[in-house]
Amino acid sequence: MPLLDLSQVTDSLASTLRLNITQRIDPSLAASLDVTTLPPERVREAANTINLYLYHIAEDPYYRNLPGNLSDDNPASTKPMSLILFYILTTHHEVDSVFDSVVQQRLMGYALKTFHDFSTITDLSEINGTPLLNIDLHGRDNGLEISLRPLTPEESISFWSAEDRMTTRLSAYYEVRYALLEPELPRRLPGIVLRLGNFIVDIASPQLAGTRSQLTFDLPAIAGGGRQTTEASPARVGPPIAALPESNRLTLLGSGLTMGRTRRIYLGNARWRQRLPGVNRVLLDPSLPANAAAGWAVTENAGQIEIAFGTTLSVAMPPGPAVDLPVEPGIYTVNVEVVKESLVIFGQLKAITDLSSAASFAVIPRVTGAALVDPLQRRIRVDLDPSLDLTPTDPGSPGPLDILFVANGQNYIRHDPAGPGTYDPGDFEPFEDTLEFRAAFDPTVPGAYPLRVIVEGAESQPFWFQVP
Repeated sequence: MPLLDLSQVTDSLASTLRLNITQRIDPSLAASLDVTTLPPERVREAANTINLYLYHIAEDPYYRNLPGNLSDDNPASTKPMSLILFYILTTHHEVDSVFDSVVQQRLMGYALKTFHDFSTITDLSEINGTPLLNIDLHGRDNGLEISLRPLTPEESISFWSAEDRMTTRLSAYYEVRYALLEPELPRRLPGIVLRLGNFIVDIASPQLAGTRSQLTFDLPAIAGGGRQTTEASPARVGPPIAALPESNRLTLLGSGLTMGRTRRIYLGNARWRQRLPGVNRVLLDPSLPANAAAGWAVTENAGQIEIAFGTTLSVAMPPGPAVDLPVEPGIYTVNVEVVKESLVIFGQLKAITDLSSAASFAVIPRVTGAALVDPLQRRIRVDLDPSLDLTPTDPGSPGPLDILFVANGQNYIRHDPAGPGTYDPGDFEPFEDTLEFRAAFDPTVPGAYPLRVIVEGAESQPFWFQVP
């Protein structure tokens, strides 16, 4: 946050106190509240006064070693100096020289509430249309972070020790970061770099650069309706659906992926690692009867590899039986192992292999519909693909899935049906292949309300709950 005048920061904090208290907390103080920035001991015979004084400045060690323009004659002057500003907040109220501690404590509560509610002040921060950030700081990617310093009572007393005859005053101590002193403009600039470095790449090795898929969703009627398909990279694949043949197709991008004699594809997932301790990734073998029946397939075309997903993956675990892993929503990794050659070494057949780097993709919880269950209680049911299970209870399950639900831009709180507490507006309940929530908005008002289901970091396709 480049600036030269530190008073602009103080002015922003004082404006926040004044506006929030007089317009949101206690409008009766609109004509009498005064916010000053004097040393506390100089505020005398004041009524309904909040005083915010900048008493100390320190350089932020985190940004101290940032490089400036190294091609300049004086690089240090071309980098901003990051400062932490320390403030003491006190309240004052005297009527006819009579000290009123009750009013002072009330004002202190108002001030603490203000800086708690507005702990970050940016260009977008406002109260009833009035911006909080000083006008000279607007439009420069500025932001103030306000935090209450946890001083002990003994440390607070030491602040007032210079005033031998004064009792420790009720006060709060804040630090505000980050204030960046504006740097000097560089006098020299380096040339334009068109290419970075020289890299050594084994052209005989598979290089996995990323993943791609087609994501299909339906627009709401208010946006024109109709089915839309967009490309997602990293890939976002869902359960196989006959009406959407591309929904479960994952394309691997890179070079050298189809080289060699044969190839093996390995998949990894955090919950799979919990089900199979010590196994970081599992082999995808579409030739296994269980995988072929589930719809798994691997296709090689023009140097690319396409994988068709099923809802469960059977993994051979010699010498024991195969293990069936559920393909739950979440973040996955994929590797390609190329078998370059098979040689007989010391009487045994050995495969010379090369493993690519890992690429990530997501298996999404596909939303299939939403319906209003109870208008009075604002209960709405969200239907997911029947193959999904949001509440797995099988013996090998590593536990409940991490689920986030957002409706109309508001984050809802999870309430498990068998858990404690009441099911209130703003809560949601997960079931096997459905999810129910009590809307914070009025579901009888016509409109298109966006719904987002995020399971283990994987987000559903765009979906809207529509009220005609």
